[in-house]
Amino acid sequence: MHVRTQFAGNAFVRVFNWLYAFFIPNLFFLLVNVGLVITLKIMPLTLQNALPYLLALLPLGPALWVLAQCADDFLYQHELPRWWRLFGTYWRAVKKIGGIWAAFLAIVYVAIVDGVVLVRWPAGKWLLPLMIIVGLAAAITAFNYLTFAYHNPTVRLGVLLRAAAVLTGRRWFIGVLNVAMFGVFCLLLAAKPAIGFMVAPIIFAELVVMNNHQAFRSLG
Repeated sequence: MHVRTQFAGNAFVRVFNWLYAFFIPNLFFLLVNVGLVITLKIMPLTLQNALPYLLALLPLGPALWVLAQCADDFLYQHELPRWWRLFGTYWRAVKKIGGIWAAFLAIVYVAIVDGVVLVRWPAGKWLLPLMIIVGLAAAITAFNYLTFAYHNPTVRLGVLLRAAAVLTGRRWFIGVLNVAMFGVFCLLLAAKPAIGFMVAPIIFAELVVMNNHQAFRSLG
C-alpha cells in the first residue's frame, strides 16, 4: 500500500514527504466521505437531523482505519501512501469493521430518538441521563473496537468486542476524550471544511488509535 521514502534528504524533500503524507490520506478521506460533505452543506447539525448524519458517518469508520495505517507507516516505517491502493485497504476495513461500526451507530441513533421522546414527558426526563450514557457508551465502544480491529486484524469478532467493552468500562475517561475530539472534529468539518478535510482527519485518526492503544496497555 505504501512506497518507502528516505528522510535523509534535504529540507525540501522532508517537507514534501510530510505534505504528501498529509494530503493523500486526507484527500482519500474526503472522497469516501463525500456524503458527509453534502450533509454538512445542506443540513444543520441538530438532533432532528441525527439520522442523515449518522448515515453519512457510515463510511467514516473504515476511513479512519486507513488513515491510521497511513500515519503509522509514515511515522514508524518511513513509508509514503500509494493513493491507488488505499481503496483496496478501505474495502478490507469495510469487511472487517463495517457491520459493527453500523451497529454502534444504530445504537447511538436509538439513544438519541429515545432521549428526544423522553424529554417531552415529565417522568421521562429521569431516564434521559440513561439514554445519554447508552449513546456515549456505544460511541466509545465503537472507537475502541476500531482500534483493536486495526491492531489485531486476525482476531475474532467476539474477542475484539469483549476487549472494546472492557476498555470502555475501565478507561471510560479516555473514551470520553475521544468522543469529545470527534465532536470538535465534526464542528471543524462544518465550520472550516478546507482545514477540516485536508488537515484534521489523519491527526484525529492517529490520536484515537494512540489514546486507546496506550489505555489498553495500561490495563495490564
